[in-house]
Amino acid sequence: MELFQLKDNVVTFHPQALTLKPFKALWDRDRSKTKKNAIEELSFVYFVMDWKSEFADILDFKTRAEEVRKIVISKEKWELDDKVREACEFYDRLQQTLSMKLLAAARVGIEKIESFLHNVDIEERDRNGKLIHNPTSIQKTINEMGQTVSGLKKLEDIVKKEQAEDSRIRGGGEVGMFEDPDDDLLDTISGS
Repeated sequence: MELFQLKDNVVTFHPQALTLKPFKALWDRDRSKTKKNAIEELSFVYFVMDWKSEFADILDFKTRAEEVRKIVISKEKWELDDKVREACEFYDRLQQTLSMKLLAAARVGIEKIESFLHNVDIEERDRNGKLIHNPTSIQKTINEMGQTVSGLKKLEDIVKKEQAEDSRIRGGGEVGMFEDPDDDLLDTISGS
């Protein structure tokens, strides 16, 4: 189910998104006619949490949220409050599949490998003067990075395919919010 979409660099959302309490809370608290704040906050939720977002590669939540805030939120003194955080967490749970969880874990693993390679001191030695890091194992890690990146790309493709299949039904229509028997949304709404 795609509640949010990016069209022409503008985040749009299906009206049924506003039937879900965490999103409705953001909409209802904006009492203006334009709903500018609500639209910005819902856009924030999309850009920070959607796996297809241009910001998805920023793995640290605080860093990603700050980058999105600078671009999406027009208020100078806006802060991430409990209602926006709840909407982010809810949206994250709605879109998670096993393959998406694996993709997220793979990205974290690759970031840790990248950090290790940036920071490893190949000359570092223990108390006995023996090298702590084996240059051969570091070289092996570097040589296998191409396979790692290819594996990540394949996993991303699986997630994209899975998401495309979830949003389509026969005849090219879209799955209705309560139509997919595999969808856990009803359980989520009812609190089951």
